[in-house]
Amino acid sequence: MSLSNTLDQLKKTLSGSRAERIYAQARPRHRALAPYETVGALVTATARGSSLFAVDREAIHAAVVAEFQLSPEPLWQSLLLVAFTPMLVRIRARLRRPGCEDLDQSVLLAFLEAARSPVCRVYVARNLRLLTQAKIFAERRREHRAPALFAFDEESHPGDPFRVEAHGRAAAAEVVRMIEAEGGHELRALLTTTYGDDASVRAFVNGAYAACSERVRARASQRLRRARHKVFVKLSARYGRRALVHAKAA
Repeated sequence: MSLSNTLDQLKKTLSGSRAERIYAQARPRHRALAPYETVGALVTATARGSSLFAVDREAIHAAVVAEFQLSPEPLWQSLLLVAFTPMLVRIRARLRRPGCEDLDQSVLLAFLEAARSPVCRVYVARNLRLLTQAKIFAERRREHRAPALFAFDEESHPGDPFRVEAHGRAAAAEVVRMIEAEGGHELRALLTTTYGDDASVRAFVNGAYAACSERVRARASQRLRRARHKVFVKLSARYGRRALVHAKAA
């Protein structure tokens, strides 16, 4: 199934009592959603060719992005994908190779990762487009340069760098910077989730990419496991060296 067909199919997930209930709970939190009593009314208002003013459309997109970043409900993911279907189809067309499912999935993953960035809460359409394109082309460059990677077995590589004593606020900030440099805000959210309530990487991905195919979720799980492992190795090496220095000084 092509990307455009996949995105069209998502419209079917926007109907139903659960979607309406989730929307009704969030609606009072956002002034931009107030004029639209149902999910269907919101989709119609933001559809391509509607008479909605640009400033009102921007406010709605910002509200949906805010809910997407805070809630695991697939409704918000689907609303974003449906709203930005024309943009995603254009980006996909630039990559050529029609019918390539890997490229279809790369576009979806890049878009959803971009939507989790705080910068996408303003100038939503512009920032989503720029970040999505940047992530896609960065991934393609890495694929051309990177050697083959082996699957990371978490059971065979136990370790929890967050048990290492941090050296004050500066060390904590350094940890956060390292995590975000390796895997962005998504990796930070993953680590918060999996170390806060013992949720698995797979459970995190199933919630974050609920509207995507099994193949997309598998790729996201593998990518996040690799990123998490790389962060663990870096943290362990860095704080291990510091602990050795302090031990010698004592």
